[in-house]
Amino acid sequence: MELKRLIKAVNGKSAVSSATEFAPATLSSIVLVVALNVLSRHEKLGHLCLDVKNIESLNAQQISTAIQSLFMRVKGLAPIDVREVMHEPAQITSTQLTAFKQFFKATREFPLYAKETAIGHAYQLCSHLRRKDALKKVQSSNKEMDREALIAFTQLYTPDWVVDALIENTFDFANAKATEISVIDPACGGGNFLLPSFDALLSILQSKGLSETEAVTFMAEGALGGLDIDPHGIWITSMALGVRCLRLEEPLSIAFKGIQLLDTTKNILGSLDRSFDSTEGHPLCRRYSAVLTNPPYIGRKLLSRELKQLLRDHYPDESHDISVAFTRRCLELLKDNGKLGVITQSSLLYLPSSKEFRNHLIEHYTLSLAIEAGTGVFPLQSGEKIDSVIMVIAKDQSANETLFINLRKEKDKKTALSEVLKHPNSSPLAFSRELQSFKKFPNSQFNYSCPEAAVTIMEKLPALGEYAEVRQGLATTDNERFVKFIWEVEQDQINKIWFPYVKGAGSQRWFSPIVNVVKWENDGQEIKDAVKEAYPYLKGKVHWVVKNEKYYFREGLSFSFVNNSNFAVRLLPAGCIFDVAASALFPTHIDRYTLLAFLNSSFAGKMAHLINPTINFQVGDVKRLPIIPFTEEESATLSKLAMECVEATKRIAEENSACPSMLKACECQIDEFVLNALRERNILSAKQFSELEAWISSSSLELSRSRS
Repeated sequence: MELKRLIKAVNGKSAVSSATEFAPATLSSIVLVVALNVLSRHEKLGHLCLDVKNIESLNAQQISTAIQSLFMRVKGLAPIDVREVMHEPAQITSTQLTAFKQFFKATREFPLYAKETAIGHAYQLCSHLRRKDALKKVQSSNKEMDREALIAFTQLYTPDWVVDALIENTFDFANAKATEISVIDPACGGGNFLLPSFDALLSILQSKGLSETEAVTFMAEGALGGLDIDPHGIWITSMALGVRCLRLEEPLSIAFKGIQLLDTTKNILGSLDRSFDSTEGHPLCRRYSAVLTNPPYIGRKLLSRELKQLLRDHYPDESHDISVAFTRRCLELLKDNGKLGVITQSSLLYLPSSKEFRNHLIEHYTLSLAIEAGTGVFPLQSGEKIDSVIMVIAKDQSANETLFINLRKEKDKKTALSEVLKHPNSSPLAFSRELQSFKKFPNSQFNYSCPEAAVTIMEKLPALGEYAEVRQGLATTDNERFVKFIWEVEQDQINKIWFPYVKGAGSQRWFSPIVNVVKWENDGQEIKDAVKEAYPYLKGKVHWVVKNEKYYFREGLSFSFVNNSNFAVRLLPAGCIFDVAASALFPTHIDRYTLLAFLNSSFAGKMAHLINPTINFQVGDVKRLPIIPFTEEESATLSKLAMECVEATKRIAEENSACPSMLKACECQIDEFVLNALRERNILSAKQFSELEAWISSSSLELSRSRS
């Protein structure tokens, strides 16, 4: 909040709610004032020729002189190729002076503002709104991805607790000579991994006999490296390290050789470009004791055609996601016995597209720690798209087991992680697994929390695809234009111009009222024309976007594509069109209500998450879901229970009272019935079935908590 107020005051407008770019001099002033505050907290203003102890007593001219002096000091420590983006700060105005003093006073006791990482926080907050503009570019039909868009879209500042956890579990240099130690972040951004690494390495190197000056000089000569394609990020990193050195008794006066801006004139791969490996003296030419990073996140759907092709050419097994390619690249940068500490997308643990990466990991590395952190790790990134896993990977195979920690449901992830690491053997959030055992799972998925019985079920039961057709629905390309709420259109236009449209309903199960309509006049000709215009490279093949048109208006079931709670299936009434977020099932060899009951059972929900534990339930995943071949008598019982659940859900929606207990009781009957039916198939031993029940019960408890 203090940073937001400061930025708004310096920029002269609501900088955190406007996409207006900052003037270069304004950005300089903001980050330099934050840096000045850090030096003040450590009583090091004397390095800037300021003979004061209370920074709040400075006038506008003194602050202008101080940040100008600081600017010149840190500019000399920055790589030559980023100095041109380092604009001199503007003279401080009286209005800004008031804001600065308020900032100094408000942050006096906050630990964050005593650390140089605050400089990177200020830069990210200033740059955050560029990400909105970048998102528009990458979501357009042309999917533009120039350097600026790539930088803005992928810039996420890693929280301190994640950085600290990775350093603590990655920096194992007890048996290494001081001169053998080296660390790099190949996607360093504003340096929030490098600054804590500097402190940790300084302590380690001094414990091995180097003086403070020797240790810092050793790091500056290349033992501490950071690379990025963002010139402003490299500038901020250089400034922050320069400020950190000013806090030493003997401030460093040479630039960090390992902090470099990567040339993108040839391509925008950055550190993924292996041609740097043969460039003598380049940081990517050497191998490191530790690699720490938060790589850029861009999945297949948002990759530009140019970047997608580059990844196919250079990382064919990881071309579906730039973060997976980056993780593979980081492993290449390790020395023998080196370690990688990374926070990346948790889909890497599960998605079929990452199968080859997981197999490579199993065969050649030790995954010592994997913390599934889930969503909400990055404070500035709302929503459920960033679903994180924190991993420590060693370039050896010394350990037989991996410690997996599940923090997905934990609100205070930092505290929860600390508690688990103190007592991993007794924590319900910790799981110790042999990495080789995951070869038994579909696509070698790292399903660490499930029993072996689940694998047996996958092998012995038929797939849902044999009992129902599973289809994606309509993508309009422009929902603002083609989709409206049902009350926004004239009633006599419904089923003539505007047709009922089923969209995703999150974790809503059994039934959800139809509240949207889509413009489908003349069989959607206007939408189809828009698709042709938006995607000219499809050459008129609109069915790639207007998918499965022959299934529109059929009755069936729909499920939520994006859902962070549990697999959620609802009735799909006849006469509706369904969209991608509410993909549909059309039973072929099973009663519709029987299938509805089965898919909303705790057993089916748990198996769905086994196949794909991310927040996205893909059509292909649902097809692979194992299903019990029910008898006619069993089917009739389940069908009746499903109808009762639908009616109870309708009454809850209509009356906003009554029936929740009745619904819960009915759902419990379905759970019990499905498990009894599975037991009678005799495909599991008594021990296996007991383990399966315990596994499913834990899922039911989590679901109950999420609903309450």
